[in-house]
Amino acid sequence: MDPDNLYPDNLRCIRELEFPSLKDHVFLDHTGCTLYTTSQINQYAKDLQNNVYANPHSSNQSSNLMSDVVHQVRCAVLAHFNVTPNEYHVVFTSGATDALKLLGKSFCWTKGKSKFVYLEDNHTSVVGIREAAAEHGASSVCLYSKYSNGLTSELSSLLSSYKPAIVKEYLEENEENFENEIHSLFAYPAQSNFSGYKYPLSWIDEVKSKGVCQCLGNETLKPNWSVLLDAASFVATSQLDLSKHTPDFVCLSFYKMFGFPTGLGALLVRCISEDQVNGKKYFGGGAADGYLARQDYYKPRRQLHARLEDGTLPFLNILALKHSFDAVYKITGQSMIKVQLHTFTLIQMLYKQMMALKHINGSSVIKVYCHSKFIDSATQGAIIAFNIMRADGSFVGFHHVLHLAASFNIHMRGGCFCNVGACMSMLGLDPQDLKQTFEAGHACGDHIDLVKGYPVGALRVSLGYMTTKDDIDQFLHFLHECFMEVDTTIVDDADQEIFYDALTNVHPRQPQVFLKDIFLYPVKSCRAMRVSKWDICETGLKYDRSWMVVNDHGVSLTLKREHRLALIQPHIDLEKSTLSLHVDGFGSVVVPLLIDSVPNQTLSVCQTKVCGDRVTVFNCGDEAKLWLSEVLQRPVSLVFKRPEIQRFSKKRSTSTSSSEEQPPTLALTNEAQYLMVSQSTAEYLQQIMVELQVSPDCLLAGEGPSHSGEMTVDTIISRFRSNFVIGGAEPFTEESWSEATINRNTNEPNNGGRVKLHFAGLCNRCSMVCIDANTGKPTVEPLRTLGTLPPPKRLLELTNRDNKSLRRSHFGVYFHTRVAFGSKITIKTGSPVTVNFH
Repeated sequence: MDPDNLYPDNLRCIRELEFPSLKDHVFLDHTGCTLYTTSQINQYAKDLQNNVYANPHSSNQSSNLMSDVVHQVRCAVLAHFNVTPNEYHVVFTSGATDALKLLGKSFCWTKGKSKFVYLEDNHTSVVGIREAAAEHGASSVCLYSKYSNGLTSELSSLLSSYKPAIVKEYLEENEENFENEIHSLFAYPAQSNFSGYKYPLSWIDEVKSKGVCQCLGNETLKPNWSVLLDAASFVATSQLDLSKHTPDFVCLSFYKMFGFPTGLGALLVRCISEDQVNGKKYFGGGAADGYLARQDYYKPRRQLHARLEDGTLPFLNILALKHSFDAVYKITGQSMIKVQLHTFTLIQMLYKQMMALKHINGSSVIKVYCHSKFIDSATQGAIIAFNIMRADGSFVGFHHVLHLAASFNIHMRGGCFCNVGACMSMLGLDPQDLKQTFEAGHACGDHIDLVKGYPVGALRVSLGYMTTKDDIDQFLHFLHECFMEVDTTIVDDADQEIFYDALTNVHPRQPQVFLKDIFLYPVKSCRAMRVSKWDICETGLKYDRSWMVVNDHGVSLTLKREHRLALIQPHIDLEKSTLSLHVDGFGSVVVPLLIDSVPNQTLSVCQTKVCGDRVTVFNCGDEAKLWLSEVLQRPVSLVFKRPEIQRFSKKRSTSTSSSEEQPPTLALTNEAQYLMVSQSTAEYLQQIMVELQVSPDCLLAGEGPSHSGEMTVDTIISRFRSNFVIGGAEPFTEESWSEATINRNTNEPNNGGRVKLHFAGLCNRCSMVCIDANTGKPTVEPLRTLGTLPPPKRLLELTNRDNKSLRRSHFGVYFHTRVAFGSKITIKTGSPVTVNFH
């Protein structure tokens, strides 16, 4: 066979045939989940179409066929790890987490004697076993580094480099020889899902022969230790040979190996260790040989997997697993060694080039968190955890990086990756400080990325068997384009600028402030309507974001994911009571403003989600559906939210009393009723972009800058999708307003109403502002420049913070108002605005 047609030399062809959805995307989150191939889905679908598969608990020909397939797949799983059913059992679960939960509840803990010992660098789901252990009176101990400056690869490989911290302790009363334990469990990862460091598989035999205490250097009697190996991260790109290393228990998730099926994992149990998992109490369908309902009698199944697998197996997912093995083996030649070497070669290359990135002053752009130096695939997997630093040594928040990466169609992850222990130790976080942060409201997965200027999480790129050098090159281009500082003038002059925000209590002298522009967005994520006057209703501007586009699953489409929404221009004709949508080259479609006035049509009702809220919406009909589906090149529908169906804002006005009955009501907006920006703030941002010689058309699919002119102020304003643009204010002063009142314009007849707006918070910005509002093309601006702006100088003086600790991530201000249902208040551009300060 031609060597050029062998993996990984044929990756370019493989990507085109098996991963067409990756076109124009750089996927670097394979530790979260890898991607499925076209052939495994096609073969799975073909199998379902050609055969009848039924519940394996039944006794008919279709169920017997399914039982045979399940048995074959169990054997295939074991063969992948080079063992047989005589050596290990395969217990199917919903994933690695479920496998760990099952083990925790089934393990034969000995009250007051057993210990559960785990590494600090363990996934959350492993650490959670300590709660199950505690229910049975077992103590829990965390092993962490003895060395305050961290661990090298050599030290990390020695269990004696760790010291124990007793997390939970249970002692049996009047029990002697506590150290002479039985039925204890040691858990560690084959590969850290945080840093990619590979822990020695030799620990398995070391702990089983000596026990944890002796491995730590303590002279105690040898207890009876079992070893749990968390292999979920490891097996995706590395070979695990269970004939050479024999842990008692192994957990894994198959979607991390094959991308599909999800919701399927396994607990592998060594046959000679199955007596250690007889502690399970509950029994479900299929787990019993027999039981009596009227008497306390239950006889469990003899086979371990039958005893532990309650209820009907996800048998069609198991069928899919068969095709997943076949598809990946066909690509890789059934060689995980090739996958391991390929992914390590790429990650080593990426590591070296990331470490070589320097700012103009010679300081590093990247801080990598690792135990190894990416020298050997035996000690380092295809993962890099890192943060980005500016030339002045301050950190860039990982959320800001993720937003910019989304504009490049780069997929990676930020946070602690469900591994708080590794995150805390590698980032040097103090446990008590982190605990206070959690108590103050910080939660894993929220938007907080910096505390006092220092990261509380990291960024992670992880590779898969289909990752190519092109992916690496595009990611490096992204880092270079967005974060390498080649001119520090703007940063050096930052202290000369004064900014204000919502925490600033200074009241600068204001010129005449007025309402310059009004924008409404009838269809969520589509273009704006610019109006000179408009009515206010109980949810904000009347008809603002009252419609949205949903896919055939009822999921809302947003501009971040569907850029072609930017091509759709809505227009509301109040006299005709119609909404029209227009796209050049596709003509227009018209729907009535009142959806229940559609003739001869029964309203189709569906449920969708907006910012976590379940919302009832009404379908606008087949004509709009067909037109939008042609424009967006996928099956979609236009839906409408009636104003009488209430949805409440999660953001409260700062002037709202705690006794208020309910928060303001919303249409389909994300956060608040109104978003306001000031003309002068947009002009300031545009000035900074000019000084930095920013190109507005720096497209992110591997293209370099095309210096075709400046991004105009109007373009910047359109990117931030505000409802109100305020004129006459100084830059950023709108962030210090507690209230803004749009007054009647006394110079005109029919001068409109008076509306008091209450401050509801600052608007954190994401990659949506990088989508050109007219063409739908992604750019890096203005988010990149926004992230370089210094924090408010007055805020620094009030909080005694170093300006290295903060950078601007917001632009625009949220406001609420209260209007009774059915009331009519009209506002006009040119109206004077009076403001109050915090």
